[in-house]
Amino acid sequence: MLTFVTIWFGNLEAQLGTRGLLELFPDYIDLASGISSIQDKIAESREDRNAARNGIYDEIEKSGFDEILALFERM
Repeated sequence: MLTFVTIWFGNLEAQLGTRGLLELFPDYIDLASGISSIQDKIAESREDRNAARNGIYDEIEKSGFDEILALFERM
């Protein structure tokens, strides 16, 4: 889902520019930051799949995932 949202936003930004994208999604900058943070956490979980993976995914679920899921549903 995150890859789809990232690609979709990239395509929209290329077509509309940042200003046009912000008109459609005023919270775009905050959402992009949240997506980046989640992507970093996913990458971290893949470095040590056994030790911290579940804890990292629990943290992702608690911090920002719901907002991105809501965005996905709006899209």
